[in-house]
Amino acid sequence: MDNGLDEANPFWESETLPSSNPFDQDTSESIDNLLVNSGNQTPVAADSALLSSPQDEEKTLTWDRVATFLLKKNFHLTALELHTELHEKGIPLPRLRDFFSNPGNFEVVRDVSASGSEYYPNTGQLNRASSSQTLDSIDFARDPSEDDPNQRVDERVAVLEFELRKARDLIQSLRENLTNLTGNSEVSSTNKAAMSDAPLKRSPTDSSSFAENSAPIQTLERRALNFLINEYLMGNDYKLTSITFTDECMSVDLDDWDDVGLNMPKPPALISLYRNHRSGSTPKASTDAVVPDRSSVPKNSPKYLQADIGVQTDFEYPPEKFSSAHHTEPLKETLTKDLQADNQRLSEEVRVLRNRCEHVENDLRALRSQRTFAPSSHTDVPDSPNMASGDSFSSHPYNQSRRPSVPPHNPSRHSQFEDALKQAVLTSLISTDMDPDNRRILDTISKISLHRDRFANFVAETLPNIIPNVLLSKRQEIVPLLLYCSILHEDHDVRDKLLHQLFNLLKKPEEQQRYVILTGCERYAALSPMERLEGELLPQCWTQISHKYSERRMLVAEACAVLAPYVSPALCGSLIISMLKQMLTEDKNVDVRLKVVQSIAVVCLFIDLPEKLPHLIELLRSALVDSSEPVVQAALHVYLPSLAIWTSKYSELGPRLVEPQFLALLDPNNLAASTLAINGLRKLIPHIYASVVRRGPWKDPEHDFEVDPALVEATRRRLPLNDNPLESLEVLLSSDFAIQSAKFQSYLDREWFQEWPELKFVIDNFIPCLCQFAAVLHATKHDAVIAIVDLFRLFTAYFGNAFATGPLSRCMKGKIQELGSSFLCHAVFVCFACAVVALCEPKQLQEFLASALVSISDQSLTLEGLQLIFKDLCDRFPEDLIQVCWSGIVHHSVPVRLNACRLLRSLSELFHKSYVHLESLIAPLVTLSSDQEPRIRLEIIPSLANILKEHVQEEKILAVFQSFLDDRDHLHIVDESVRALAASASSMDKKFFQEFLLPRLAVLVAGNARLQVYRKDMAVCLLDAYVTLSCSNLGEESWLIAPVMQSLRSLLQELKELGMQEYVDIAQELEDHFWVLNIEHLGASNGTDWREISKKGALMGLLTEGTPLSWSETKEYAEHVQKHGIQQFINLYHKLKDRHNDGLKWGDEIEYILVHFDDARQKTQVALKSVDILPILQRKENEAEENGHIDRPKLLSLWRPECGAYMIESSPGEPFGSKFKVFNEVEPSMRYRRQEVQSILADNEAVLTFCAFPRIGCEDFTYPKTVPRPNDPNSIQASIFFPDEALFPGHPRSRTLIRNGRARLGKKRLANVPLFKDKNTPEKLDEDYAAMGDDGQVQAGALPGHVVLDSIGQGMGICCLQVTFQACNIDEARFLYDQLAVMCPLMLALTAAAPMYRGYLCDVDCRWNVLSEVNDERTDEEMGTVPLKSHRYVIPKSRYGSVDLYISPQGEQFNDVPAVYNEELCRMMVDAGIDRQLAVHMAHVFIRDPLVLYREKIHQDDENETDHFENIQSSNWQTLRFKPPPSQSTIGWRVEFRPMETQLTDFENAAFVSFIVLLTRTIISLKLNLLIPISKVEENMEAAQKRDAVRQQTFNFRTEIMSERPDGPNTFRVNGKPSQNLVEKMTMNEIFNGQDEGFPGLIPLIENYLAAVDLDAETTCTLRSYLQFISKKASGELLTTASWLRNFVMNHPEYKQDSYVSEKINYDLIKTCRAISSGHLYDSKLLCERAQLRLLQSGEKRRNTGPNDSKLGDGSGDVADGRIPKGNLNNGSVPKPVLASS
Repeated sequence: MDNGLDEANPFWESETLPSSNPFDQDTSESIDNLLVNSGNQTPVAADSALLSSPQDEEKTLTWDRVATFLLKKNFHLTALELHTELHEKGIPLPRLRDFFSNPGNFEVVRDVSASGSEYYPNTGQLNRASSSQTLDSIDFARDPSEDDPNQRVDERVAVLEFELRKARDLIQSLRENLTNLTGNSEVSSTNKAAMSDAPLKRSPTDSSSFAENSAPIQTLERRALNFLINEYLMGNDYKLTSITFTDECMSVDLDDWDDVGLNMPKPPALISLYRNHRSGSTPKASTDAVVPDRSSVPKNSPKYLQADIGVQTDFEYPPEKFSSAHHTEPLKETLTKDLQADNQRLSEEVRVLRNRCEHVENDLRALRSQRTFAPSSHTDVPDSPNMASGDSFSSHPYNQSRRPSVPPHNPSRHSQFEDALKQAVLTSLISTDMDPDNRRILDTISKISLHRDRFANFVAETLPNIIPNVLLSKRQEIVPLLLYCSILHEDHDVRDKLLHQLFNLLKKPEEQQRYVILTGCERYAALSPMERLEGELLPQCWTQISHKYSERRMLVAEACAVLAPYVSPALCGSLIISMLKQMLTEDKNVDVRLKVVQSIAVVCLFIDLPEKLPHLIELLRSALVDSSEPVVQAALHVYLPSLAIWTSKYSELGPRLVEPQFLALLDPNNLAASTLAINGLRKLIPHIYASVVRRGPWKDPEHDFEVDPALVEATRRRLPLNDNPLESLEVLLSSDFAIQSAKFQSYLDREWFQEWPELKFVIDNFIPCLCQFAAVLHATKHDAVIAIVDLFRLFTAYFGNAFATGPLSRCMKGKIQELGSSFLCHAVFVCFACAVVALCEPKQLQEFLASALVSISDQSLTLEGLQLIFKDLCDRFPEDLIQVCWSGIVHHSVPVRLNACRLLRSLSELFHKSYVHLESLIAPLVTLSSDQEPRIRLEIIPSLANILKEHVQEEKILAVFQSFLDDRDHLHIVDESVRALAASASSMDKKFFQEFLLPRLAVLVAGNARLQVYRKDMAVCLLDAYVTLSCSNLGEESWLIAPVMQSLRSLLQELKELGMQEYVDIAQELEDHFWVLNIEHLGASNGTDWREISKKGALMGLLTEGTPLSWSETKEYAEHVQKHGIQQFINLYHKLKDRHNDGLKWGDEIEYILVHFDDARQKTQVALKSVDILPILQRKENEAEENGHIDRPKLLSLWRPECGAYMIESSPGEPFGSKFKVFNEVEPSMRYRRQEVQSILADNEAVLTFCAFPRIGCEDFTYPKTVPRPNDPNSIQASIFFPDEALFPGHPRSRTLIRNGRARLGKKRLANVPLFKDKNTPEKLDEDYAAMGDDGQVQAGALPGHVVLDSIGQGMGICCLQVTFQACNIDEARFLYDQLAVMCPLMLALTAAAPMYRGYLCDVDCRWNVLSEVNDERTDEEMGTVPLKSHRYVIPKSRYGSVDLYISPQGEQFNDVPAVYNEELCRMMVDAGIDRQLAVHMAHVFIRDPLVLYREKIHQDDENETDHFENIQSSNWQTLRFKPPPSQSTIGWRVEFRPMETQLTDFENAAFVSFIVLLTRTIISLKLNLLIPISKVEENMEAAQKRDAVRQQTFNFRTEIMSERPDGPNTFRVNGKPSQNLVEKMTMNEIFNGQDEGFPGLIPLIENYLAAVDLDAETTCTLRSYLQFISKKASGELLTTASWLRNFVMNHPEYKQDSYVSEKINYDLIKTCRAISSGHLYDSKLLCERAQLRLLQSGEKRRNTGPNDSKLGDGSGDVADGRIPKGNLNNGSVPKPVLASS
């Protein structure tokens, strides 16, 4: 590679330079002559000579020759200025650019030996100078168009840096001359004699000293003394004096010695001079003097004179030479001439020495081949001639310091014996005990030489040994060196090995690594001859096409595309195409075939052999019929356009590609092939259009014409825009495509025009084939019809209206005439209307469609074609289509009016969410409602229902429905109206139920008995209506249930009288369970109990091991488990019901996720390693249990598995106690647990308390990568989103629970999460579920505008925060259960942290409903959608549901929604002595079947075991769980609070946990009553999950919380008097922080409770920070975690306002959350200042004592023992303080 080094460096010059050398003697002489000749010209003439034309280049002076001359003469600065000026004028000169871009041209040779010479003539080597001495920073030698504008600034900076360095050198030189000249001019002749005769050292007492010091002071001496005096003054605090002194010395800066202007070392300080004067010694300068060596300096140089004097003077030249100014110039001339002569002499010596070295090298090679002995391998004499002849290497200063000190080898003075002796000495100095690897390295080192021609050989020998020792992830770093060596090496075999190493460098190269290798291959091809490329590089590709790793095969496919531009066209069409063809047809990997198709698209463009078209078409066919959809799409979007470009260049596009390959495939009997052909034709239309326009007659200058610019601009706007450059008209027709297209349109608008072959093909072949296909395609083939219509529309968009209404219209009309009236049933009718008539006036479109409507109706033809037209044109012509319907409505023919009704129904569905257009439909529908024909009135009912759902003019619609319901003569109309109204009820408000629907249903039920006919049908209709209403929001208003129940009883009696037993059962169930009305919106609990407790009896749940049964086996024992489970509870109850005085113990449970960061790809995934780290975390616990320490007093944490393989759950090592000081330990405990996990994770992994990972269910969301297997019969979930590997594999419970739940349901249970509607959010997600392996269930169940989830893992894989506390007895536990049931929705809203699912922002903030839906195993019968047959109950909620009823006596009256329960089990408990309220609760829990049953646990001892009870109890995940004590345990009655979601920081989690505990103590101490009707709690649950519920929603809450026990759901007694409506809608701020007048607020109540407690300062600060934080959360001052996450995503630079959370957004989000959770980042919108201070605290004191070691009175009083002070509480009366029962 030519870099200018040989041209600029005389030390590398050969004896004879090639004739192409820019410094050729002839060239320089011609330049000299030109310069001489041009010297007589004027400047203008000389300039014109430089700017002469290329024809006069040989006779005139050009810029290139000037540059050559300047570089030849070493006028580098002048050349640099010339290059800069030319570059700024936009005239880059390659010679100067190459010269100045090569740092080697500016290397300065310095000798580091003692000789001091600047150049070591015998070495012939250059030592690299420092960056300040070179032009490394100059990088402006490229054309400005090659780089971005910022690069130009960098280039200018580089030039300025160089000029700055030169200026500094000049300043230094001027200082030296100024110092010398100034000093000499002031020294008198007597002083000079004194100086020359004076000794170097004088005694301070010398008599001559006074005479010398009495001489006049020189300027230089004055400056130095002034500096020393000022330094002395400043150093001894004489600052004022120093200021005055500095002002008097204004001409000199005395602050810095370098600014004084003296070119000499800084002298010692005054105090040093004084002390040395007293001691009689001579002070040393601050820099040691350097005495140059005369032997290395030319005699005439100043440095030679310095060496002769023997000391370093303050000036460079001897004073004698500058005694007067007139001696300066002659000396300079003399020195210049001497230096030039020395330079020429040394250059000649170098040239002679180089020739001599070459001859010696050749002789040594011949002698070496004749040697009869060889030295030891590790002491071989290197092959380098420099080493053998004792030349530069042995004498080089670098090597002199590293080799044994032996004389250089000289054949003329040393014998062979001496050489052998020297080798023996060297051998004795080096250890011979070395392993083979080190011996090989020594051999390699011994071959190092300073000859660059051997560099490639040397690297080629060492690389194979280096590569295996390089990390696999960094192997690509070797690619540049590997390629450079392979390019430079001359040996074919070595190059072949190096290229083989290149392709085998990485075992499985990833995409970025492949890109590095491909870039290297491209560079190799660009710098190597074609013979090397075809003979060496391509064979390497051939050997890799069958490699077992797909990544290597993809590398081959990509390499073919990269190398195609450098390979001969013949080889492209033969070898490369053959390789790609083999891979396309034989490779089984989809990714490989995809790369092959993309590469073929590139390679075909470099084939210039037209006969290769059949082969290329054959490859296209193979790709289009590939089994993989990505490959087919790549063939359509990439290869086909590329092939079309190639075909247009070398052949005729239409006859050779379009017609035989696509038009011929159009067959109505083979819709799959036809659809593929239509998709291909869509891609070809831009090319067809370009081929027509490209060959137009106006291309001939004789027929060219001008067009109106307005027409050009209109044409530009009309033509479709295409993002694909292969289909862009700007690429296909050049930048003037709009002008050419305008000419084409103008040409077609002529009265007569001459067709050319390309246009003739379109008119005679293309259009007729498409029209013929449309003529035979029936309109019922909707997908094919829509595809062909889109194709015609695209065609007319390119070819214009004139072409559409001309040739296209004529062809279609011909086909229509051939078909006759039957054309209305074929696709040609739809195509003609949408692609031709739609381009005409709207009036013509109305007339055409109205005529078609009449013809279809009269001939009883199918309406589907006309409906497809309406669907296609509804967005563009809504009013015109309504007019068409009007024309049918007023028609006298009944069939016409019926079809008009059907068209109106289609429009009512198409105008969804369009209020204006729906309103336009009301008038025609109202007109039809009075039609005398009953069929017409019946036909408009669905349309009316569709409009009613959108709340458009409800009064008019309901009036029509009222008339229909009153029409007892046509009961089928009444039937259909009832069903339609019931179906619309889910979107209606309570007014609709109260004032319209329920009264009319009651009337119909009451009057049904009087019907003589249609009685049974009407009864079934009414029952269906009530079943439908059970799925609506009717139950949100409890007062509406009573009239419904009354009507149902009447209907039930009617069914019994009619003997319709199968419907009687359904009505009975509705009567018993009708309060279940909105199952789509009921809450669900999170998490499973199997992760909560070990079999040793911890506080939190059940995790039993054994052999799990399948569902078919488990359901046989379902009733057995239920009955024995209740019996176990009865036994447990009687044992522990009288247990009292248990102290308060409580603990939190936090679920974590493990994440993996891929910083290189900026990607974050969940890490599937909980099964690996869990044994490490549980080691201490297991050791304690093995040693008998079951109570684990010294454990700080407990760890349990979770559902996800990326999740883990922790709780404190022991429960927190009842002392207030334990609140100081909650957050440190959480922090310790987080750090405990983080300590065993990798650096690129983290543990986070992140509720819902945003991209769970997206592609490649796990690390390591896993893939769902939905079609695997052994798959647990059969999910298309969530792989089974993401489930925790270490315990069978979770997998069995999921598998049996799906088996019980018999299908997948889907969850549709509403999508957050942003500016660019699509109405429906464009997702191909079939390509993911969907069997149709997801596709059928996915709702528009929703994110669909299909696996339990996507719900149970979400993290939550729970707290469990122990009550003093069962009564307190039941009381707290009820009180906290009211708090569940509020805390859910306050801790909302789950706004993203499966990579999308959703319109919810919480996880609850998602959990409820994906974990719902209820069958259709249990959900009430079909009559009960094999099941016993219609169950209103999923297992994950909110609390259904209160269980304490205080809450019984608030259970205004009846609960479903097992009456047999309830009776069993009541008979055993359990009160009915608790019995109903347990019987309600036990309506569920067990999902997990172990073979070893079927038959149990009900007296001593509780596994059956815990089996069903722990698999009901509600917002609260009432937990009896475990059998044979010291644990008491407990309540588990479950709704909260995990927060990012330990502070937040500790705050919420502490708040719940404090609230329970406040409720108990003050005997607060928070109870509200349970239906209101359900309303709160729905409001809590809405977006930004804390700030946007209101919640039902009780205003009088100090009241006595209520008499009913809405009546309370306050101070002995009944009070109504004590439940009000409040904001979250009012509930927690209180109202100005009214409700005091929960936080002020807690603060007043704490005010009566003796708290220490630390506890006070801790609780204050927690309460302040929650107060700000409730007020909205701080965002919820969900709102913060949503804002982060929406404000991210990559967010496109489409609700999508990309990999980059997710990466930055999780990184930010990690920084916040670790305390490295603080966001004031999420955390308060106190939270930040606590996060930054370190070294918290760990608990070393038991939970009950604290004493009262020291600030650590009992949490339950606080007393409330007397007085007012927020202007409300406070009762007498009481102690909590705990």
